[in-house]
Amino acid sequence: MRVEPLDSKCRELNRLYMLPVGYGRNNMFLCDWNVEDFGELDFYDAFDCFYAMRNGRTVPYLPDENISVGTVYQIPQEEFEGVLMEYLPVDRERIRSHTRYLPEKKVYEYRSRGFYEAEYTNIPYPEVVGYAENDDGTVTLSVNAVYPGEGTSKAYTHEVVVRPMQDGGCQYLSNKMLPSKDDYGMEWHTDRLTEEEWNEVYEKQESNLGSL
Repeated sequence: MRVEPLDSKCRELNRLYMLPVGYGRNNMFLCDWNVEDFGELDFYDAFDCFYAMRNGRTVPYLPDENISVGTVYQIPQEEFEGVLMEYLPVDRERIRSHTRYLPEKKVYEYRSRGFYEAEYTNIPYPEVVGYAENDDGTVTLSVNAVYPGEGTSKAYTHEVVVRPMQDGGCQYLSNKMLPSKDDYGMEWHTDRLTEEEWNEVYEKQESNLGSL
C-alpha cells in the first residue's frame, strides 16, 4: 500500500520512457552503460524493445514452434540500424561491433529468443521516483524496480538519462545501477544465448533427436 502518491510528473516520465522498455527480456536497465561505452548492453534485445515502440507491434522474427530448432533470420541493415539509431545515439560501426553483421549481404544475423532463453512471468516493473531536468536538454530519472513477487517497492535502484525529442520520442543515453546491500537478486532474468551457447544447445538437440 502506497502511503504517499507519486508526483504526476514522475508518473508521466515513467509512462513515456520506462514502461515501454521495462525489465522483461532485455538488460537495458540491468547493467551499466553509456554512449561512450555500451558495456554489456544486448543490442538484439534492445532491437526487440525499440521495434515494438516504433511499430506498435512485437518483432515478427519468431522462434520455431519446435523447440529443438534454432531459428536464424537475416534482417536488412536499413531496418535493424534504423530501429536502434532512432532510440540510441549510436553509429553503424558500433552496432556492427556488438552484433553479427554480414557485409556481403548487407544484413544482420538475428537469432530469435527461444525456449532456453525464457524468463519468469513474475518480474519487477520500473517506477520513476525522482527526476532532474538538465541544462543540455536531457532528463535524469531516478528509478526503483517494484517487485510484487517479493513484496518490495525497491528491489534495486538505477539512474537513467534520456533525451526527449521534439517529435515526442526519445533517445536513451545511459543507465547506471545504484547497488545497495538490500538489493534483491535478478534470478528472473535470462540473458540471450551467446553464439557459442546457441550453437551448443541446438546442435545437442539435433543430436539427441537423431538418436531416437
